Amino acid sequence: MHFHQKVSLLCFIAILLASIPCSSVQQTNVERGEIEQTKSGSDSDTAAREMMIGTWILETDLVRGHTTLFPDGRFEARVPVFTSKGKEDLQIKGTWKVENGKYIEAVRETNRPDLLPPGTTSTDEISSVRPNEIILIGPMGIKCVFYREKPENPLFTELAVKSGLSGRLPVITASAVSDIEHEWDLMDPAQQPPPEMRSLLRSLRAEAFSVERVQETFLREIEIRMSPDEILAVTKWYDSPLGRKSRELELAAIGPEAQKEMKVYISNLRQSPPPPERLALVQKLDSACKLTETSVRLHIARDLAVIRGKMPLLPPEKEKPLMEAAEDLERQRPGLEVRFQPRIVGSWLYKFRSLSDAELREYVDFWTTDMGIKYEGVFWDAFLKAWCEGEVRYYRCIDFVLKNSKDRSGA
Repeated sequence: MHFHQKVSLLCFIAILLASIPCSSVQQTNVERGEIEQTKSGSDSDTAAREMMIGTWILETDLVRGHTTLFPDGRFEARVPVFTSKGKEDLQIKGTWKVENGKYIEAVRETNRPDLLPPGTTSTDEISSVRPNEIILIGPMGIKCVFYREKPENPLFTELAVKSGLSGRLPVITASAVSDIEHEWDLMDPAQQPPPEMRSLLRSLRAEAFSVERVQETFLREIEIRMSPDEILAVTKWYDSPLGRKSRELELAAIGPEAQKEMKVYISNLRQSPPPPERLALVQKLDSACKLTETSVRLHIARDLAVIRGKMPLLPPEKEKPLMEAAEDLERQRPGLEVRFQPRIVGSWLYKFRSLSDAELREYVDFWTTDMGIKYEGVFWDAFLKAWCEGEVRYYRCIDFVLKNSKDRSGA
């Protein structure tokens, strides 16, 4: 790969992460990055070109952006780049064509010519073209998937708003970023990444756990596993007076200050236990919806996702300790359930401490029905899947950055 000599390591990484598509990039002498649109070509090239016209979402492990391919051979694209200053959008205009089973682009202008100069071209093998999906393979073997944005389903949009899902998703992103910052804080200062690299890794992690990606995972799981009638019933309950009240209480309990207050509340339950009937209601909810069991499953799965993500980055001699750590996590499951159960019950007592006994009973009665249990299961399965997908994307990004920075330093 050949890049402008003035590009720094971080800018080099940014170009790698932001290339559209992830491909072989080289400087050319083509004036203003124009590519002459050939009118000849095979029938398959013509069919692919016609099917590719339109607006697409670009999805890789590394980036998520948008590109529009116009019938006259122009394209416009917007993708994120990551530098020591964080994330920003790279806007690109140029020309495109399909030739001999390859997708070819030339850059005419960008808002960051220091990162992606006009005159840059890229070439990728076309793996497949379908009405709603394009798959390209770059010379480095990176698969780039373009797909058309699905129109919003009003059923899911309404559920996301009324259930409070839209308010919870940013917390997942923030939690994912704070996890690595906490990990850095526990490191010996000499081993901590430098400030510029920390900023880059923070941006990459936020992108890997972006609200947009997490929400897609949630809505995909709900669409696959719940019928429209079931979604409507859950949405209707959330729109009831008790549903709206409980949603606000749940959202209020996820803030950092509320989390601190919750810990104090739970620790005080030993000295000031709740009334037996109230405790029994929450224990019934815990048992029916498997709240403690699910929390332990999430705890283990999150750690396993990190272990699997780190494995390709380590030398062979360090893989065994990680594998042993994964096996040890499974052995801890029974003990974790015993430890987690008081916290889970205490957290629900805290969240709904302002509900009357009658309201809490009504809440538990709904969520322990077959439909309530099903939705809870789908919700937490989607959370787990979204988190694991985010970890995979994040560590693949790091693996890609490290490999290509080594390639460049050795060039």
